[in-house]
Amino acid sequence: RSPEFGPANHTCSDVYNIHQENGISLPACDNLCLSYGSNTCRFYTFFNKPTFTACRLFSGCELSTMFQTVTRPSQTYQAVFFTDTPTATPVSTLTPTSTSTPMTTLTPEISCTLSSTS
Repeated sequence: RSPEFGPANHTCSDVYNIHQENGISLPACDNLCLSYGSNTCRFYTFFNKPTFTACRLFSGCELSTMFQTVTRPSQTYQAVFFTDTPTATPVSTLTPTSTSTPMTTLTPEISCTLSSTS
């Protein structure tokens, strides 16, 4: 989960408001913000009232412009995006040559022995 940002029961200025979705859990709120991408959703406030939950997404947030929420409890989080996921890089183990090498063809040897009994 992303780290908490600002004091409890405060949210970001409406100037930065992107979207609000009601009735979702905190992990779903985190995933919703991540689905918008790091250039769009940078903060989110989760409202966790026993009879009501909501997730409000923001493109920015400043401590000086945060204000107390009417719906409580609530907490604002700063979205954290991990971009250093390792990726596999294929490594070629074959070295091309300028001449072709003929393959050796093997001829199988067959031997049979016949015997008769009379």
